[in-house]
Amino acid sequence: MAAGALLPGAALADPSTAPASAPASAPASAPASAPVASPSTPASAAAPTAPPKAAATPTPICNDLSGLRADDLVATPAPDWLTVYRLTTEAQPGELTDAEALAALCAIQAPSCFEKPGLYWIEGEYATHMSVLQVGPEGRWVYPNISELSGSGHETNFTELGNGRVHAALSFEWIERVPFCGADDEAEENERTGNCTTASALAGTEYRDLLIDTKAHRVLWRASCSVDEDHGAAHPVTAVGDTFTWQGCEPKPVPVRFDLARLRACPPPDPEAATTESAPGPGGTPSSDSAATEPSDTAAPALNRTASLADARKQVKAKNFKAALARFDALLDAADADLPVRAERGFVRLLAGDLPGAEADLSRCAREVPEADRVLRAQIFFNLGLLAEKRSEPNNARRYFELSHGYKPTSATKKRLAAPKP
Repeated sequence: MAAGALLPGAALADPSTAPASAPASAPASAPASAPVASPSTPASAAAPTAPPKAAATPTPICNDLSGLRADDLVATPAPDWLTVYRLTTEAQPGELTDAEALAALCAIQAPSCFEKPGLYWIEGEYATHMSVLQVGPEGRWVYPNISELSGSGHETNFTELGNGRVHAALSFEWIERVPFCGADDEAEENERTGNCTTASALAGTEYRDLLIDTKAHRVLWRASCSVDEDHGAAHPVTAVGDTFTWQGCEPKPVPVRFDLARLRACPPPDPEAATTESAPGPGGTPSSDSAATEPSDTAAPALNRTASLADARKQVKAKNFKAALARFDALLDAADADLPVRAERGFVRLLAGDLPGAEADLSRCAREVPEADRVLRAQIFFNLGLLAEKRSEPNNARRYFELSHGYKPTSATKKRLAAPKP
């Protein structure tokens, strides 16, 4: 677990309630078959006059708010560091004292170690999610599991916007499997003979932005977008009262201006229409063979493999590790040499606490994954480092983190290698 950048001096106060807002529905039109009085009908027998229609509340314009949604996550008070440790890492503190829990949280946060009031990003156990800790003279509050961390090489930042409002920014890379036929001199021959395989490659960067009200201890809104391949531009946020501007990931983004009332009136994004986010694969990154256009010769049929992987990752996100492992077992029964799937199963076994099983999968992958697949090898050695940490073997853990860093430097390996040597 790793704590992120510090924002000193955030103001603190008692929570306040957020204004309620709901869109008004349009009135129904009168039935076409309503009775109408004829000239021969006495006036007293004529149909009653319909009541005047109520004025309709204008429907909010939501088309320009793509990627944005209102939120109302309330932070959880943390009376002691054991509570902070439990809420941010989702790990069981066991027999830790409060001082030991603080030391564990500070292990790679030195030298500040939450000494100044402000906000801190904290990475969860096994690098699968991020939380935010707010520290102030009146106490501590945790915004638990504020964002899934389904990528590697993450970067974090906080920016004060005034009146206790803070823009919390998180970005991370995500990986996919792509066809790989070797170096130029052998690629054509391998392609002709069908000896190509797949390799991990940088697919893009995901951005998460949140607006935190540190006085009310709640998240007001959040936004997300992604770009292909390398990092895009930063996403500045400005605030004037309850009116904000935010810009997305388009090549030439146009800042979107909105207020909280309009954002709350707009419906949240349709989860069925949104792209399904894959659960963390090895080392907290999507192993994402589901994105490969040409699976390796040893993989199961593409459609079944893709569906099974998607279902397995869904179970991982829900922490249904037994069900997830059943899916991975079935995939490997069909294709024992599918090393990306085996590496991912090793990571899930690690999450489930099956350390011998995790070691068997990850060690085999460390031996057999080609040197050319540097991203996957970095993930494998990082997870072997996590396994060694779980076994209280700091020297072995550091050696694996060094190997992972050599294949692909990330902020996670940098932080672990920055810690004092055991």
